[in-house]
Amino acid sequence: MMASAFAPELSLLGVAAAAPATDLATLMSDDLNSIGGKNITAMMLWSWHRVYGAVIDNVVDPRAMPAIDRLAQECIKGPFDLIDRQRTERPLEQIVPGGQDPTKGEP
Repeated sequence: MMASAFAPELSLLGVAAAAPATDLATLMSDDLNSIGGKNITAMMLWSWHRVYGAVIDNVVDPRAMPAIDRLAQECIKGPFDLIDRQRTERPLEQIVPGGQDPTKGEP
C-alpha cells in the first residue's frame, strides 16, 4: 500500500517478508516432530552455539553435529535444492535432539 509513496516509478509485483524466530521454545516444541522442525531446531542451535557460545552438548547428540554443520552451509535457492536438503537432514530424524529438551533449558 505504501510502495508508490517510496518509489512511484516502480511497479510492485510482490513482497516476501521474513524475520528471525522470537519464541524459540514454542517454535521448537510445535515443530520438533517434523523433519522441517528438526531442521529449524538444528539451525537455531547451530547459530546460537556459534554466534553466542551457547552450550548445546546437553541437547544435541554428538552424532548429529556433522549433519547440523552441513545444514548450516547449505542454501535453498530453488525447488531442486530441497531434494539435496532432505538428504542432508535425514540423519536428524534419528538423533536430534539427543538429550535435554531444548525448550526447557536456559539459553
